[in-house]
Amino acid sequence: MRLALLTQAGEGGENGSLSEILSKPKEKATMTISNWSFTANYIETCNCDYGCPCNFNGLPNYGSCQAMTRVRGWGSSTGGTLWNGSNGLASW
Repeated sequence: MRLALLTQAGEGGENGSLSEILSKPKEKATMTISNWSFTANYIETCNCDYGCPCNFNGLPNYGSCQAMTRVRGWGSSTGGTLWNGSNGLASW
């Protein structure tokens, strides 16, 4: 990015010479992490035995897991945004 500021002849333009540009202190990147919370009801049904081993990093009881899950958020927020009543449904 800084090299793009040089002129075609390689001379310093209004932004300075290559050595001046490269010797400038580097800007530190910062990231803001928002406060969040997630409270939800979770319902799942699948073809495995009770206490589906797939949820505990195990293998399915009958070859492959066929499941349907539903999540309904309540009391959830990200930053200042409330996600109350948000719904999700997944099937595989």
